[in-house]
Amino acid sequence: MTGIEFASQPQSVASENAAAESPLILPPVSPKRLSVSAYSGSDCDPEVQFNLRTSGVALHDELQFELTEERKLREKAESELCEMKSKAKDIRQRWKLAARELNKIQRQGQGSGFYQVTDNYLIDLITRLRYNIRNIAIQYFSEPLDRVRRPLENSVLYATLESTTPGSDKFFEYLLSSAQRPKIIQAFFWNVLVDDVFNRFRWAGRGSRSMWKLYSILKPDTEGKTYLNPEAEKRFHVWRANTVGLLLDSMTRELSHEVDEEVQQWKAKTIDQVEAVIYWYRSPDSEGYQEEFLRILDEALELDKEISRQVTGVRFLFHEQESNPVFDPSMMELEKDEKVSGGKQKVSLVTSPAVVKRGKSTGESFNEATLLLRMEVTCEDPRR
Repeated sequence: MTGIEFASQPQSVASENAAAESPLILPPVSPKRLSVSAYSGSDCDPEVQFNLRTSGVALHDELQFELTEERKLREKAESELCEMKSKAKDIRQRWKLAARELNKIQRQGQGSGFYQVTDNYLIDLITRLRYNIRNIAIQYFSEPLDRVRRPLENSVLYATLESTTPGSDKFFEYLLSSAQRPKIIQAFFWNVLVDDVFNRFRWAGRGSRSMWKLYSILKPDTEGKTYLNPEAEKRFHVWRANTVGLLLDSMTRELSHEVDEEVQQWKAKTIDQVEAVIYWYRSPDSEGYQEEFLRILDEALELDKEISRQVTGVRFLFHEQESNPVFDPSMMELEKDEKVSGGKQKVSLVTSPAVVKRGKSTGESFNEATLLLRMEVTCEDPRR
């Protein structure tokens, strides 16, 4: 018996050591044990029970609210994505249609020797430019500002800004209003393009100076005249289209590189001149603004090249505001957020010009004018 007792002692000690070295493993705690009901015993303060239940309900409501808001944001994003896809599809279809029409007309007009473009093609180019100008104006110029300065009157483009509301300081009232500011910015950008890009042949680099000088000398004087000589118009535009064609054909790779450098310098100068006028009215967070404005200049240069190389006369028209014009639906359309209220509405601002074409791409019918796009206007008072 004694041997048995002594033999069992080492086993007992080993078991005790193993138990001491092994980690203590507890059974998993059920989540139910942590619920509020665990505190429902008689030893728990009723006020504590109430506070726990209340905080639990509040947390549930807060999470439910956040979930609802997240769902709304997701649904809105999905809706906007679908809308953008639909617009992109529509634009692609219109471009394909315009390309087919252009190819058809070019085949038909090969005998005339003129570069052919369709009305739809020009309308699409100008509509895209309008869209991008409106977007940049809204995105970067619609935030409330802490302090607004008056534009520098000695800046190069101050007169261009002033010309948007001739004879008045209304342009500054538009700049003061965060809601109305994008409209005057659109008008300013369009005036810059009409004054300094279209019919200026900037895409030709240094050649633009000589081309524009000849253009200015030979252009028929039709300003303020009701009488128009169709034959004189035709001869002038045929000369312009043929000369531009020769200019484009003469651009070798080396010359194109020089032209590109000249164009880049002009774009940099234009950005500086525009900034000197509207810098104070741009949103503090303007990352990407310069790239988008450069894209607008590139689109305007490409549009001017397309217009210059075809034979029809294309004009961008702002109405004469001194005549105190009223809204004319045949020549004008209101900004997207405005509605016709009836009666004779006074036009306060032209945000983008009308586009009128004279003649056909085949070199005929210069006695006929076609309205390609109506001017976009606002009748709202800037102080509203």
